[in-house]
Amino acid sequence: MKTALRWKLPAEQRQRVQMVLLRESGMTQPLISAAMGVSLSTVNRAHMAYDRGGLKALERKPIGGRKRENMSLEWRRRHSREQLSLPAT
Repeated sequence: MKTALRWKLPAEQRQRVQMVLLRESGMTQPLISAAMGVSLSTVNRAHMAYDRGGLKALERKPIGGRKRENMSLEWRRRHSREQLSLPAT
């Protein structure tokens, strides 16, 4: 687990790993919360995720919705005209 901090991780995941390591060193969740500058709820969620799924569970979850880069510029123009009820040019 400590070697995970040497890996190139996104900042949010690195922070979650640090929270888990602090708990394993004996710190309580309120102390971890204060030391890391996050809410107690955030610390608790990181610990529950790690307990359920290990290091993999600390990765950032994908957000929903369609990715804009998957839409062509023409599709976006046509779609926005349809939504605004504008005539096609």
